[in-house]
Amino acid sequence: MNRNPKLKKCNMKICQGFCCYDGVYLKQGEEEKLKNVIKTHPQDFPLPAEDYFDDGNWHNKVKGRKTAVRPFQYSNNFPKHFNQTKCMFADDNGFCILQKIALREKIHPWSYKPFACCLFPLIERDGQLIPPPNKGEKDDYFIDETYPGFVNCLYCGIDCNDGENWTDVLKDEINFFKQSMK
Repeated sequence: MNRNPKLKKCNMKICQGFCCYDGVYLKQGEEEKLKNVIKTHPQDFPLPAEDYFDDGNWHNKVKGRKTAVRPFQYSNNFPKHFNQTKCMFADDNGFCILQKIALREKIHPWSYKPFACCLFPLIERDGQLIPPPNKGEKDDYFIDETYPGFVNCLYCGIDCNDGENWTDVLKDEINFFKQSMK
């Protein structure tokens, strides 16, 4: 796979956090970590901890525990094959409540976030980082014409002529991944 997309940085004013529409699948131990954050920050989480998690099955390709979602009506350019939902940990403006808590506590902004969220729009597969697809290439989440992809439908994952090299745009995510592999 020889990917070298040109990307733009995340811009919540444009996309409202489309990446969070379906929640995120959790690695082992992350649900317990998040439940501890919920327990220690009750002012930020008004519901019981169990309401923030769910069993997922995405097109019979990914199954397991994930963050739950809530109904949410996006206002602009929302991909028609996405559900009108948002992760329970995202606010109405698309910002992650977990990241907001970390910033408030003056610790690394990704300290509480699930691993997959910290890497996005990169994918970790077999210990390797996979960048978004090149223009014209099928998305890793392509199912069929009714679900043509995920990453390539998002502002931050579209290979575009006026973007920058993906390794420059996503250097923080790449460094985070390298540090997590030590």
